[in-house]
Amino acid sequence: MRTRDFFRSLVAVSGSVAFIVWISVSVMGQSGEGEVEWKFSVETEHYSICTNLSLDFLGKAEEVAEKAYAGAAKRMDIHRNDPEFIKSLELSFGRKKKLVKSFDDGQKQYQLPGGVMLNEWPEHGTTYEFLFPDGKKYTFWKDGMLGKKVSMYLCKDKAELKQSIGNSQVGTGRGGWYVAEGKIAISMDRPYEYENLDNLVHEISHQVMNYIVYDPPVWLDEGLAMYAGIDSGNIYREGILREKYLKLCVEAVEEKGLVAIKRLVKLDYDEFHFTEKEQLHYGESWALVRFLLDSEHREIKGKFQEYMTELRRGVDACEAFVEIYDLELLSREWRKYLAGL
Repeated sequence: MRTRDFFRSLVAVSGSVAFIVWISVSVMGQSGEGEVEWKFSVETEHYSICTNLSLDFLGKAEEVAEKAYAGAAKRMDIHRNDPEFIKSLELSFGRKKKLVKSFDDGQKQYQLPGGVMLNEWPEHGTTYEFLFPDGKKYTFWKDGMLGKKVSMYLCKDKAELKQSIGNSQVGTGRGGWYVAEGKIAISMDRPYEYENLDNLVHEISHQVMNYIVYDPPVWLDEGLAMYAGIDSGNIYREGILREKYLKLCVEAVEEKGLVAIKRLVKLDYDEFHFTEKEQLHYGESWALVRFLLDSEHREIKGKFQEYMTELRRGVDACEAFVEIYDLELLSREWRKYLAGL
């Protein structure tokens, strides 16, 4: 599928203006330590890719990126047809806002028509939160909501990656770096090509998630990033079976060391990553997301979209999870699922 047709289909499957992104790109990567010259690049209407690797690899990366973006948009399709919500969005940007209060941290609060309040933060390209009269709230990145460039820099080694990201301290831990404002930089120095392409799928998922949900729960962000991937035959697969992580989960069950779901969904960034159980956390997050998306159980099937919708509205992630899912049932069925993979 060529880029124009893909772009139209992407809008159709996502059902949301949140995922309309346009791209133009410079062939020079700017950094705090100078410039990186990118020899090969490809541009589409929703992203661009630049790399110093071969044209052959660039073509494979382009194909993978299209599939990864489309898959992620479909899985995260949480923009329901809510006329009141859409109307409030239009009012917020289409009419004058009345400043109510300014805060020391730069936050400003505005009164919108219809009793809707709008909190605005200047950080990270501006973050907004709508407060509705009925108590519901909805948080999002302004630039992510309205459309933002996504530029991918596929670096040949760690040195080039360092040049690309400059002085930023933000990292994902898998040899890649991304920000919600529209940049992905990845070191393509893994031993096998499919591993590098799998890493690209991972970072793209993070990018899409950060457009859709402000500060998503870590288990969900990582689990969705691992749901799709590239197998050893260089084939893109939704719901890929990650045997390494499955083995970790199965062993944890046998040794009674599995992190309980109610604990997993509460882990913050540091608790998730800075521990000897980090790899198990990754494995359980992948397995739980896969289970929630694949389950045919009548009390589980279809509820993932409900959960994502609540997150998009700004509902507390843990509160939304226990409200939507029966944790006792979920834990029991999840263990059965793991045993059957």
